Amino acid sequence: MTNVFKILLGAYIVFMLVIFMRCEKVTEITELVKNTEKIQVIFYNDSTQNTFVDITDKKEIKKFNDFITNDDTPVYKCGYEGRIVFFMADDVAAGTKNSVAMEFNLSDDCRHIAYPYAGGLQTKLLSEDGISYLKNLQHQ
Repeated sequence: MTNVFKILLGAYIVFMLVIFMRCEKVTEITELVKNTEKIQVIFYNDSTQNTFVDITDKKEIKKFNDFITNDDTPVYKCGYEGRIVFFMADDVAAGTKNSVAMEFNLSDDCRHIAYPYAGGLQTKLLSEDGISYLKNLQHQ
């Protein structure tokens, strides 16, 4: 009987460790990305029409969890190079609004993204992978 108990206890402990290790911190970005059906990345162009790229592949959309860090930045006065629009499913949208727009800057001294949240302006640092991804999109 003790061996069965030890096996069950061991299995329970392993199960709980796996559950805790898989849990990630839930932020407004992770929730937004989880409910996003399409992302549109718009690059501002001074002399020509703005260009945009639509992303609908769920694997590509999930990458945005890692592109926008949870690290706050100051409110830079650098201007913005583009905008990312997250389009959510209608059944999870907040009221009649089914999209969230964020403006970004890719320059080394201003790399951040800004978006309205909870009645204020949030500014978060873009990760190195996020910067690379957006720059690659921009030059396609």
